[in-house]
Amino acid sequence: MDEVDIVLDISPNMRAISESSKSFGEISKSRKSNDIEYGIRKKEQAQRLLPSVHKLSNIKFSEMENFQLPTGETSINVFGCTVLPEGLLLFTDSNNNRLIICESDGTFKKDILTLFPPRYIIYINHSTVGLTSSSNRKVALVGLINGKELSSFSTVESCYGLSYRNEMLTIRITGSFITTTLKMEIKGTLEGAD
Repeated sequence: MDEVDIVLDISPNMRAISESSKSFGEISKSRKSNDIEYGIRKKEQAQRLLPSVHKLSNIKFSEMENFQLPTGETSINVFGCTVLPEGLLLFTDSNNNRLIICESDGTFKKDILTLFPPRYIIYINHSTVGLTSSSNRKVALVGLINGKELSSFSTVESCYGLSYRNEMLTIRITGSFITTTLKMEIKGTLEGAD
């Protein structure tokens, strides 16, 4: 598996300089072995074996902040939360069809009403978040100023988590993952993700 090819191509100008000098420098190579293990568990497939990690029971959690969110018209039901770059906290409240915005210390700032019960949320940019709605089977981009739906699409199955990276959304839908652009153009799916 280890094969190293080193090619040195010297330009004619440099070759003329090197012919008039005793030494031009030194080329060396070194090899360092990796601690990566691969295991063959199925025919024609290799799996990268990762080092063992600490068990959750060895991790100590401590409470950093405790605050009360406003309940709204009915009891509150928070599934999603994201943090904006300036430190604001955004929570989804599916019972009251809203986003709750708080300061980093938990001080309530404002509500943004949505047209559907939001479940999960992801920060897109300074004025937009992505939301999913399991009960409405919907994915939407929503403006942070007024809660206006900027774009959306419906799904056949319930929507759960979502992530955003490199201008692409990845949405968890019952049985699969879907990757879309911000214009909600589907670019790929991964089936069998139950």
